[in-house]
Amino acid sequence: MTDHLAVLDSIAEEIRATFEAKNAARDAAINQSRVVIKHCSNAIRAVHRHEWDIVQDRLDAARQEAETLCAQVDGYPDLYHSGYTQDALKEYVEAFERMLIDNTMRRHKGSIAAVMEELCLPRRTLNEKMAKYGLQRSDYL
Repeated sequence: MTDHLAVLDSIAEEIRATFEAKNAARDAAINQSRVVIKHCSNAIRAVHRHEWDIVQDRLDAARQEAETLCAQVDGYPDLYHSGYTQDALKEYVEAFERMLIDNTMRRHKGSIAAVMEELCLPRRTLNEKMAKYGLQRSDYL
């Protein structure tokens, strides 16, 4: 009987340790997702201000922080697919996308055809993304 209790205690301790590790990973991921989002919002703000070296610096920082976030939830698919992780990764993609379209529009002086060709985007997709990010062709002419 004592052996059975020892086995049960051992199993309970393993379960407790697993829950504690997952809880720590969740807490770290929530905090890390906030860091990613902060860098992304700073990058988008810099795009609006045309502060290109700051944009690149913030996007680089966001990428590094996003990689850290993914590493923190590695082994916990439910944490990777949770709202806070996916929202942070989505913010990074949107900040990068906005910067890419804005830079390409500037380089091509608002030529939609040239931007479509360089980015390999259909016109409808480019128009939808420009509307989503508040980019107007007239601002680049």
